[in-house]
Amino acid sequence: MFDSCEIRIHPTGSAIARRTSFLLEDLGAQLFSSGITVRDDPLRIRGLRSRSFDGEGLLAITDIKNHILWAYDIGQHRLRLLAGAPGQQGLGDGEPSLARFWLPTSITLADDRSGFIVTEAGHRQRRHVTRDGRVRTLPR
Repeated sequence: MFDSCEIRIHPTGSAIARRTSFLLEDLGAQLFSSGITVRDDPLRIRGLRSRSFDGEGLLAITDIKNHILWAYDIGQHRLRLLAGAPGQQGLGDGEPSLARFWLPTSITLADDRSGFIVTEAGHRQRRHVTRDGRVRTLPR
């Protein structure tokens, strides 16, 4: 189907100091299934499989190798495909299953908190993705 994904979570020093990191109470606990590797690397700045947390329990993750976006629901401890089709690169807007990406390399929370902004290396496009996976290409 598609390669396993590796999630890298980077709580910031300020989040730890303010005690707002969702990982703070779970130090040492298993949060993900055994098939998912989580590595804390505080020196890594957004890159392959970049992630963004929306503050409402959804962690969005880019998967550059499979050209897709993942969503991890922190409250339900559930990983799901947010948008795209594993292994199918392209440029497609619309419903989650119809959306296509080509090398989605970074993701950040939209300024208006309406979803996420994804940057693609392949098309050199910026795309807006809602929490339910609807995708639209942003004007340059």
